[in-house]
Amino acid sequence: MDETWAITGAAVVVVRSGQLLMVMEQESRPDVHKKPNMASVPMGATKPGETIRENARREFREEAGYEVELLYPVGFFTIDMADYERVGIWAFAGEPGQQLGRPTSPSVRGPIWIPLRDFLNIPTHLVRPRVQEMVAAHQYLEVVCRDHGINYVTDLVLRSAPTAAKQLLLRE
Repeated sequence: MDETWAITGAAVVVVRSGQLLMVMEQESRPDVHKKPNMASVPMGATKPGETIRENARREFREEAGYEVELLYPVGFFTIDMADYERVGIWAFAGEPGQQLGRPTSPSVRGPIWIPLRDFLNIPTHLVRPRVQEMVAAHQYLEVVCRDHGINYVTDLVLRSAPTAAKQLLLRE
């Protein structure tokens, strides 16, 4: 039996030259596991009529201030929320494009480029839920992608995703 999610969303993981693009949360929202100065990657909820990939690009523009090329899906992650049944998030590997200026989202500060090794040492309670798993999956799939290509990685990730999550991604 497949799961359903009260909210769907997207996240983008970007690592360039050993540096991870991060944003820092500015607001406190316990219902969605946000605290000020909590580390995250650009992510957020899908708006009505928006595809998952459109959602990922919009969140990246708003929170990081860059256009982004989505390379391949990193995985589908679920987060249990206080006021919602469950949130389902597709995470993508991305490559930043043109810088658009300052991010427009008031809920985060960024972008901040930090060495990946420093991110891996941040205590879990200072990172938004599932972000560490998204980054770890990205690092693993980056190696697989070098060896086997983007199509292989996409097929690998889709095989492990719940059917309803695949349908969200494949609607485009």
